[in-house]
Amino acid sequence: MVYRTSKSYFFISSNSAQGLKNVMLTFTVRIFLFWLLFICLSYQAFSQINFRGQATSGTISGSTIVVGKPIGTVAGDVMIANISTNGNNVVSSSAGWTLLKNVNSGTSPTASVSTILYKVVNSSDVPVTNYTFALGTGANGAAAAIVSFSGLDTIRPIDTTSATFNVGNSRLPIAAGVTTLTPKTAILMLGQIGRAHV
Repeated sequence: MVYRTSKSYFFISSNSAQGLKNVMLTFTVRIFLFWLLFICLSYQAFSQINFRGQATSGTISGSTIVVGKPIGTVAGDVMIANISTNGNNVVSSSAGWTLLKNVNSGTSPTASVSTILYKVVNSSDVPVTNYTFALGTGANGAAAAIVSFSGLDTIRPIDTTSATFNVGNSRLPIAAGVTTLTPKTAILMLGQIGRAHV
């Protein structure tokens, strides 16, 4: 069995000295390719960071993937897209979204690409119900998720990041931790797995 998936986990770090140390995840199948990214989200003064919502999508063919806007998202929120693609080494993109991180494994047609983008929601996003992301020619499958948060610093929403990329054959991949730089930072953990063999 071969598949791609995207996962999101949300933590709160109460001060700049805290963070997450090594994290071990357990899967029911052996993971051949595993990628994990910690994103530290900066809070806005006099605000509290809150998880607003999420939306997910998947496709087995085509050069684009469409993901809904998380329900309840309003202007001033920050959305983060987590996209995992098979079949090429093209970084996913969409107008108005800023690339945060990407990593690719191999070359077409057996490549896998992981892309993280973010967008500060403005008034033009209010009537929008979904977003289309370009996957590039040769993509033969993708999974995507968008999560949104309120209370983030809209000028500098990202405090810091830490990424782990593993290629192996394990049910217990270990991800490196992250140390936040500023107080009251939220930690978002985005994970992607691919080519998982039962």
